[in-house]
Amino acid sequence: MIVYENRIESSFHAVDLAVMDILGALNTKCPHISKQRLFKINFMLRELLNNAVEHGNGFNVEKEVYCLVEYDSNSLRFEISDEGSGIDMKAQSADRGIKTRNRGYETISAMDFTYTIQENTVYVTFDLDKEE
Repeated sequence: MIVYENRIESSFHAVDLAVMDILGALNTKCPHISKQRLFKINFMLRELLNNAVEHGNGFNVEKEVYCLVEYDSNSLRFEISDEGSGIDMKAQSADRGIKTRNRGYETISAMDFTYTIQENTVYVTFDLDKEE
């Protein structure tokens, strides 16, 4: 089931509004999701949407960020894409200095999200069957 789907402008204010909409939709459509998990989802969404606005679209309000949130009985799936050129994670992981720029991805991994990056799109999965 699609919980949320929208294109937002490239601003932190638009990210804030989108995250509030997504969390509201999750509270309505998936009321069994705990407050602890909603906190993690809030952090992950802000991190990735802000990255798309800042690094992907360079704060260009002419460019949009696409966000899709889907729910099934045991997981949430998120798709976030921007209009930037994308990132090459293999090339970046070869550069030891990049570690300071990927803290957000390390943090969301530590919060039990799995993600893949393909060019300018990040796909994230949150397994709701995992114990908290």
